[in-house]
Amino acid sequence: MKKRRHHYVWQHYLAAWATSEFIWCRRNTVVFRTNLKNVAVTKDFYRLRDLTIPEIEFIYKLAIERSQKHLQDFNKGWISFFTKVFRVKEFCKNNEISDFNMHEKIDEIIQNCEEDLHMHIEDDAIKYLDSLRKEDTTFYDTNRGCIDFAHFIAVQYLRTEPVRATHL
Repeated sequence: MKKRRHHYVWQHYLAAWATSEFIWCRRNTVVFRTNLKNVAVTKDFYRLRDLTIPEIEFIYKLAIERSQKHLQDFNKGWISFFTKVFRVKEFCKNNEISDFNMHEKIDEIIQNCEEDLHMHIEDDAIKYLDSLRKEDTTFYDTNRGCIDFAHFIAVQYLRTEPVRATHL
């Protein structure tokens, strides 16, 4: 099933400030109360788009060529991960493959892939947020806890609408 309502701020994260699933928000000068399901959500926010050759070249120069040798293959894998579905779609078009169910599945992957990736990152972070709500930060004293939590916070910041709008 295609997910259309993509939250760019995780509802579980916002729940710490909510009462009975409702939160107070401020947009410009207007303050309003809304359900967690209706805040920080945009239709099709994470729908993938095919990267252009110049975009891929930019990613190589910025993130792959500058990374340590042992990370370069890992980082190249992200390009493959986010573009493979478009190669399959192109293959089907070029070979006149017209299986409706397959085309629907390809479109579902394009629609849900990044949303599902964020869901996995969020699922891994539940234990850290639950610890913080209990005022327990001991997880941060371990390498794994520190790295995982820092990654989670960075992803949460970088996925927001204002950051995306500023940098795209």
